[in-house]
Amino acid sequence: MAQLALVSDNLHFLQHLLPTWEQQFDLRVLNPPKPPPRIRGPRDLLAGLRNRRLRSRELPPLAEWADVVFCEWATHYLEWLSHHPGRAKLATRMHRYELERHADRVNWDNVALVLFVSDAMERAFRAAVPDYGGQTAVVYENIDFA
Repeated sequence: MAQLALVSDNLHFLQHLLPTWEQQFDLRVLNPPKPPPRIRGPRDLLAGLRNRRLRSRELPPLAEWADVVFCEWATHYLEWLSHHPGRAKLATRMHRYELERHADRVNWDNVALVLFVSDAMERAFRAAVPDYGGQTAVVYENIDFA
């Protein structure tokens, strides 16, 4: 059975698929609290530091254990994993927000698959990251790895 690690701080779009994936894969889910978007005070700073510590502790073992690590959002988790690759292949789903705010910090040489929510997003990604050598696909509905 293939080993799939799902990394997401918001499972909203995938929650309903988890029971099926648990039957089809040896599945591990890392669903940490969302880091603050901006540091506005000491609590935000502390939450951000906790999130960084979690990334450096939790992501390396997942990247060594899994055959595939799927980052539901192409944000800081994908960024970290792309610069600290384990044996797992990296895959992600990208939305416009991530393309505009995170794409320039990802090491795309270490990302095997990028899924998009529209053809326009795939074209925008190809324009922004013209040397990307991995696979891309457009998924109009929710993701089904089966």
